[in-house]
Amino acid sequence: MGVDTVIAESGVAKATLYKHFPRKDDLVLAYLDQVDQAWFGALRAAARTVGDDPRDQLTGMFDALAPACRRQGYHGCAFINAAAESEAGSDVHARAVEHKAVVRAWITDLAPAVLALAWPEGYRTALAERFGSTAVELAGAGEPRAPEIGTG
Repeated sequence: MGVDTVIAESGVAKATLYKHFPRKDDLVLAYLDQVDQAWFGALRAAARTVGDDPRDQLTGMFDALAPACRRQGYHGCAFINAAAESEAGSDVHARAVEHKAVVRAWITDLAPAVLALAWPEGYRTALAERFGSTAVELAGAGEPRAPEIGTG
């Protein structure tokens, strides 16, 4: 999306846009911050809503994916898209990588508590990556199922 499109759709004057966002990266970073607050905030809220049990929280986290990824206008993870469309080492790329690291850390911290044992790092990372791929699948065609986390 170009700056002219942003200006046309937002109704903001070009001078005002550039005053607040001198570089396109500044605008993208502000957008990513908003997405992070909304999406990751909703994800954590969904996990907390189901209770304190980490097993329930993981289930709640996966359950929250379907409506988030199937909403009107959803075009995939903003952070994956930003990372793919930016140069490695840029501020935008670094912000996307940081977001994914924070989400991965949150998931991997919940995972050992589910089984009440210390999972090897590889298993916890695989769970976090599965979460990311589930989001991609849910955004696409078909009816993928979130991984089932048994209750007993």
